[in-house]
Amino acid sequence: MADSQLDSAVAEAWKAHREGRHDVAIRDFRAILDQDAQHLDALYGLGLAQKAVDDKLGAKVSFGKLRDLLQKIIDEGESTDANRMQLNMVNQRLKNLE
Repeated sequence: MADSQLDSAVAEAWKAHREGRHDVAIRDFRAILDQDAQHLDALYGLGLAQKAVDDKLGAKVSFGKLRDLLQKIIDEGESTDANRMQLNMVNQRLKNLE
């Protein structure tokens, strides 16, 4: 999937999530992750959509992968303020799922 196609797919997945079509969002976020397993936005969206359908285990796995990826980015010194903020948000999401 080309970058512009990937961006479009991410936008459509988020739209489905916002509209309450969580099963569609989950399917679409997973398709994005099949193309780019480290897509930060898709991992976060997948976790939120899974949480919305009460798939707590799935949400924990998605948020856990995102947390680990963000921590790696931070540890390697390649992070931005947005990465650190997102890590805090993900840690809070994981805590709320306990």
